[in-house]
Amino acid sequence: MVQFLSDLILDPQPDRSWRVVFPFVVETQKAGRLVVPADFVCDLNSIPRFLWFASTPTDFPEAGVVHDWGYRGNLSQATADAVYHEILLALGMNSIRAQGRYRALRFFGRFAYKG
Repeated sequence: MVQFLSDLILDPQPDRSWRVVFPFVVETQKAGRLVVPADFVCDLNSIPRFLWFASTPTDFPEAGVVHDWGYRGNLSQATADAVYHEILLALGMNSIRAQGRYRALRFFGRFAYKG
């Protein structure tokens, strides 16, 4: 079960990235307690523009922030992807869509992972 222990407050940046204003704390089954620090900058969900009709980068920002933080060397790629999937489900995304995003990350994520 995922527990959000703080609110996610984001500040949009001129380059279409987002800055975390206050530490974002989430408790997950896959990785335990995670703290994304204030001033962490990310792009939320890296979704190609041609797929924005189905979901935009700002949908489910909690999952995107934690995933991006994990990919910056704070989690293994597999753990970051699993936590992303876990958070999507906790936020109410249906399991088929969440599984599709998870599989896309497992396949394409190796090109972005900076572990």
